[in-house]
This record gives sequence, C-alpha cells and structure tokens, in this order.
Amino acid sequence: MDAAKKSERLSGGLGQGSQLMMSRADTEISFRGPWLAAVPWYMILIAFFALPSVWLIVLSLTGTDASGGNTFPSLANYHTILDPEAGQLRILIRTLTIGSIVVLLSIVLAVPVAYYLAKCLKSVRLEALTLTIFAGAFFLGPLVRTVSWRGILGINGVINYALVNVGLIEQPLLSLLYGWPAMIAAMTYNVFLFMLFTTYLAMKMVDNRYVAAARDLGASPTTAFWRIVIPLSAPGLLVGSVLVAVPTLSAVLESEMLGGTSARVTAAAIRDQFFRVHNWPQGAAITVVLVVAGSIAIGLLIGLIALFTRLSGHAGISLAKKGQRP
Repeated sequence: MDAAKKSERLSGGLGQGSQLMMSRADTEISFRGPWLAAVPWYMILIAFFALPSVWLIVLSLTGTDASGGNTFPSLANYHTILDPEAGQLRILIRTLTIGSIVVLLSIVLAVPVAYYLAKCLKSVRLEALTLTIFAGAFFLGPLVRTVSWRGILGINGVINYALVNVGLIEQPLLSLLYGWPAMIAAMTYNVFLFMLFTTYLAMKMVDNRYVAAARDLGASPTTAFWRIVIPLSAPGLLVGSVLVAVPTLSAVLESEMLGGTSARVTAAAIRDQFFRVHNWPQGAAITVVLVVAGSIAIGLLIGLIALFTRLSGHAGISLAKKGQRP
C-alpha cells in the first residue's frame, strides 16, 4: 500500500511538473513567436528605409571648405535653402501650396463620386463596370496622362477650340497651358484614383441602417450625408489624403511639361542638384527639408480634415483622447 501511494504521488508530481514545463514552453513560444515573425520585416525597414534615410541626412551635413575639401558636420547646405536670394524657400512654399490644393481638390471631386457609387448606385455590375473604367485610364503611365493634357489645354486643344467656335474668345488662350491651373489639373487627375478608391471603400462600409435611422428621425438626405456618412468615412479620406499628398509633393513631370518657369517645384530642384549640377549634399539637404516640411504639412492637413469630420457629426474620427466620448 505504501509503495502504491508513493508511486501515485510520484506520478502526480511528474504530471504537474510536465504540465508546468509545457505551459512555460507555450508561454515562451507565444512570446517569442510574434517577435521572430517580425524580424524579417524589421530588417526590410532598416535596409530600405532607415539606412537610406541616415545616409541622406549624413550627406546633407557634408559641406565644402575653402580648399575644396569636404567638411562634416556642416549646415551650409541648409543655410543655402533658407537664404531668400537662393529661391529654394520660395519653391518649397509653392510646392506645399500646390500639394495642399491638389489634396483638397481631390476630396471635393472624389466624395460625390464615391458616395454615388457606394450608396446611390443599386446595380452591382454597373458599379463594378464604373470602377473598372476609372481604373482602366490608369493603366497608362503618368507620362502619357500628362501629355494628354497638352492636347486639352494647348493652343489647338479642345478647350480653346470650343471657346473660339462658341465665340467667347477671338484668339486661343496661351495662359491655359503654362501655369498653376494646368499643373494642378494634371496632378489632380494623376492621383485622383487614390482618393476615389479609399473614400469609396470607406463609404461602402458605412451601414445603411444608420442612414435609414437618421431619415426616420426626420433628417434630410443632405443632413444624413454630412452627419452620418462623412464622419464615418473619415478614415478613407485621411488615408486618401496621404496617398495623394506624397506623390504630389514628389511630382516632376507636371511642372516640367505644363507648369512652365513660374511653377517650378522642389522635386525638380532636387533632380537638378543630383543629376545636372552634381551637388549631392545640396540635393540631399533639399530632400530632407522637403520630407520634414511635407510631413508637417500633411499632418496639419489631416488634422484639419479630421476636425472637419468631427464637427460634421458625433461619429467617426475624433481628435479627443482615447476613451473620451466624442
């Protein structure tokens, strides 16, 4: 009997020990698993984002002394950018202004189209066909799309031809092609799809019962749109704003082909410093300033859009702290 009890106690102790070891092993695996799975992604971020960014900052801090040698660290390249006589600061302000206009114009154009496709169009096939048509135009490269605007806004373009034939003007307008309007129109066209798709997906996810409940409580379609649909679609608007702003700030084709000399942007200045003047430290400094200033501008613009959607209704994106009632 004593031997049987001892064996039972021994087996019970071994069982508890094995269970404890297995639970510890499971805890270690569950703790280490996500970190081990994330290691390749962190390596990709370090290799393709962090290291190039560090190299760019180091290069921007490289100056030239009186004898022609390199000096490090040096803020001479940033002093050149901030010098009003150099013109780089004026070009940067122009770039940020054009980028903000393109983002706002994309929102104004994309919101009604996305709302019609997501909430008003009842045919699924027609909805898919419309989205396919929108996407089909973007199978062409940005160069082809930009060149097409020369045929629309040129001296012999569609707009001038129509205005002359109608009798509104006697001679074609040269100002349509070279300047801010042409460049902004081409940039908006080239990035419009990013805003349209993100806004459409956000509005598609809004439950129609919310809109129906608002209508039952006496809200007009316009009120339901501003108080229900727009606040709940705010994430799509914010993501679309980022996707539109980033390529707009780095665009070169539109300014070169449609903007003329009065619409030079920072991306063109960066290209010239790297590939024409071969002043890589100066080009790196302009790039760093554009990234920092562009990030601040995008953050402010997103904050304004979030505040607007916050004021439009009591749902959706909130600028309040997490856990605080909107």
